[in-house]
Amino acid sequence: MEFVIKYFPLALSCIALIIALQARSIVKNIRHPITEEEQANFKQDFDEAILCGNKPAAMKAYRNLKGCGLKEAKAHVEGILSSQPNN
Repeated sequence: MEFVIKYFPLALSCIALIIALQARSIVKNIRHPITEEEQANFKQDFDEAILCGNKPAAMKAYRNLKGCGLKEAKAHVEGILSSQPNN
């Protein structure tokens, strides 16, 4: 019984830490709405990256603009770049 009394607070602290870390990772993945100004900036960044043929920058701007995943952004950017006449 002494063992339980001695280590129970430590166990509760560990459980609380695990719960806090899980909550932090969940909150970190929540996408906050972007303002119209941010949207315009992301759109401009996307357009510039496409014109320059900079696929990584275009994918990043598209992800910021649409809130999508890497796979969707890559497919979208590659589709646009492959349809350009100079590529």
